[in-house]
Amino acid sequence: MADDFTSIDSFQSNSFFNKGFITDSRFEVIFHSFPTGLGLPTDITKESLSWNIKSVDLPSTAIGDTNNRIHQTISSRAYGDLTITFFESIDQDIKNLFYTWIENTIPWNEDNESFGQVQKYINDFSTKIEVQNLNGNGDGKKKDIFHNAFPKSVEGRKYNIESDSEIGTIAVTFGYKVHTFN
Repeated sequence: MADDFTSIDSFQSNSFFNKGFITDSRFEVIFHSFPTGLGLPTDITKESLSWNIKSVDLPSTAIGDTNNRIHQTISSRAYGDLTITFFESIDQDIKNLFYTWIENTIPWNEDNESFGQVQKYINDFSTKIEVQNLNGNGDGKKKDIFHNAFPKSVEGRKYNIESDSEIGTIAVTFGYKVHTFN
């Protein structure tokens, strides 16, 4: 039996890896639109935003609450946050885009600051984000789709005198209403 797995050909034909491996550096992120009416800067397009992505931290998916009695029940799913790290320009265009998006999403009127008040308008300040892994030819395979996604936080800038050749980045954490995988 051990002789069957001594060659790469045998390994590929006897495992589910015969389709190929995921390569973490081959991915594409698609922003479907930007919300209108939020006064977002117009110097960044959804296409240029996708080209400036360094990395994506996809969220985990888990069972949220369970009842620990004899007959356990499952009451919810728990989703983590989606975090996208962008390369940033000297003008900090990406930070400005998401900072403005966040600032204009939550009303400043104290009577309307609860998330419940804002959530009924989620279509007005959210977008759809797709993250898909690509094969060696650049063709898309499986996709993580985040419906009604919106920025929750923009990482602060970190300046470091010891790294004179490092390109600056900014991480944006997104919330979303539904996460699907296909």
